[in-house]
Amino acid sequence: MREVVDKYCAAQGSTISAVAQKAGYNQATIYRHFEKEDLPFHIIRKYGKAMGHDFRMEYPEMEEEMAAWSEPTEKYGNYTQTLSEVVLERDQWREKYYRLLEIHNKLLMERLQNQGL
Repeated sequence: MREVVDKYCAAQGSTISAVAQKAGYNQATIYRHFEKEDLPFHIIRKYGKAMGHDFRMEYPEMEEEMAAWSEPTEKYGNYTQTLSEVVLERDQWREKYYRLLEIHNKLLMERLQNQGL
């Protein structure tokens, strides 16, 4: 995968960090992904989608996996969510929770300090 990303960056005048971000990862994560020999196909597909590249040429076994498994969906009324969308939404809610927790803890510490505790 690393070679494809490097070629893409050279051809597009892009950076590895930009590819990672477009795929939904950070720079440290993409380098960890480069080191993994058994990187799951759904992660490889995310990088391919970010670069407009089909990795089935480099990983022919992805063809079989894609034919046997399609991304699961959940239906909510008239709206259908893919697994990727659900994971993204989960991550957004988690980040919001962490931000609110930090604000809560800060306010709690201020209150305790004001009470002399």
